[in-house]
Amino acid sequence: MHPHAMFTGLIEHLGSILQSTPSQGKLTIQIQPGTRLDAIVLGESIAVNGCCLTVTSEDPLNGALTMDLAQETLRRTYFLELAIGTRVHLERALAVHARLGGHFVQGHVDDIGVIKSIHQDGDAEVLRIQIAPHWLGFVVEKGSITIDGISLTITAVHADGFSVMLVPYTQTHTLLCLKKQGAKVHLEFDVLAKYVARLMQVGSVSRSA
Repeated sequence: MHPHAMFTGLIEHLGSILQSTPSQGKLTIQIQPGTRLDAIVLGESIAVNGCCLTVTSEDPLNGALTMDLAQETLRRTYFLELAIGTRVHLERALAVHARLGGHFVQGHVDDIGVIKSIHQDGDAEVLRIQIAPHWLGFVVEKGSITIDGISLTITAVHADGFSVMLVPYTQTHTLLCLKKQGAKVHLEFDVLAKYVARLMQVGSVSRSA
């Protein structure tokens, strides 16, 4: 997970896992984008299902991208479980001149959530996501959340997680609607919520000192 790049949570491309090779405490994956990405620079950051990864090489023949995943990334993600051929979301890092259409996303996966239920609401699809209890303070109704790299709005907060709504555009342009009940998803909570929580924690310690 790269410490500097920023993203918007708007999926630009889809790709698929060509190769997944555990070696020397890390995982090397090769991803084939559905369409060749222009002007790829070695060392640039690309969010893969919401996880910021660094491109270490590009195959000149087919445009496949190779990336290394360190132990910290593997602890926070489900990449070790992905089979060859699994399709993934891809987003290149935000350019300075680009319009911000989603919200500020760091590409730092915080945890893995589980799809608890799926139901239709008109032409939209509502996903209820179960999360670990210690993350509940970071979700708020109408707040932002990143799920598998997609910037979404929280529509409801529950005792064990939250719900989001997938509008028809999101259903047809991403892979999230293809996931079933019980599937795992990458979660990145709003960075502003994380900073506020940290400041409150520091302030509480200072007052009690």
